[in-house]
Amino acid sequence: MPKIRCPTDFDRSVCRSGYVGPHKFPIRSPLAYDFALLLFPPQLRVAFEGMAIRLAARNVPEKIAREMLEKYRAAGAITGAERIARLREVDDAIHDIAFEYCNNKRLRKMMESVRDLVYCSKQTIIRNVPEPYEATLPEHLAICEALVNRDGDAAERAMRSHLENSLARIMEWLNAHPHESSAPSTTG
Repeated sequence: MPKIRCPTDFDRSVCRSGYVGPHKFPIRSPLAYDFALLLFPPQLRVAFEGMAIRLAARNVPEKIAREMLEKYRAAGAITGAERIARLREVDDAIHDIAFEYCNNKRLRKMMESVRDLVYCSKQTIIRNVPEPYEATLPEHLAICEALVNRDGDAAERAMRSHLENSLARIMEWLNAHPHESSAPSTTG
């Protein structure tokens, strides 16, 4: 799946999508955009990835589901400075499983179309929410356990809950820091 490499890629992607128009000033941070519009892609992600993980629950090989669960458990068992690095390494793994094993080309295309727009939200969480990987670990474990049990309903509920919680963490931070997201940066 394509990933955004720099804010300029994000700017181009958002402009192409129609969420904002071209700007006459350099933008240093995605926080400069209208959040009512930028929160729409993460909301789509809740729906798309919920459906995808439900489908993946019956398609992902049991060995892969168990390995994924063990990776998250192992990362969570580490203490000290290495813990955050390991949690960061596995952070997207369950989302990649949903994408890879949903076996639905149309759904994968829809997920791909918003994935780069979700980048802003995720980076906002990582930069600004205290211990973002700690907050998502139990959510990721719940999704993995549902996959191991081949329970599509539970996997979907856990994924939706995880993504809704992530969106709530973004909103909580934005509401606490409105001055940091209200105007575009004009510095180069």
